[in-house]
Amino acid sequence: MTNPQCIEPAEDISLTLCKVSEMSQLSGLRKRALRRYDRIGLLHPEVRLDSGRHFYTRHDLIQLERLAVMQMLGFSRSEIKDCLHKEERDLRDELRLQREILLEKRRRLNRAIYFMEYAEQVNRDPESADWHYLGLVVEAIQSLRDPESFKKFYIQGGMKEEGKSEV
Repeated sequence: MTNPQCIEPAEDISLTLCKVSEMSQLSGLRKRALRRYDRIGLLHPEVRLDSGRHFYTRHDLIQLERLAVMQMLGFSRSEIKDCLHKEERDLRDELRLQREILLEKRRRLNRAIYFMEYAEQVNRDPESADWHYLGLVVEAIQSLRDPESFKKFYIQGGMKEEGKSEV
């Protein structure tokens, strides 16, 4: 990925402006996807000129990152809109929370793989198979497909120091 040359009207990095093509390069998304997000109200470029041109800011890139994570977690379009328009977390807190969620997803995936590998070993002969482990495989895979627990975790802001909530 090349480093786009964004327009910098001021010293403050938060005021750096990027064209759609540059935001596309930064994010890895196609220009068409960015325009669609704008059209459906998920991500509007912060700066719009009378000429019709519009520019994205650093804040827009942060919002785009949040949007991508919420899509991965299974949020609906309206849930994403609500979250993006609520008070934002500090970027470091947001990234910490997202990392925690991904680590939990990985933990669940590793559990499913472990049970699958074990089921392969103990079920070499279908006549004497231990079907209990196949049930554990199904249960572990279902835990990966439970978006509600990840959504709740994300909305609540992650693990609370007291009474640590679980994903």
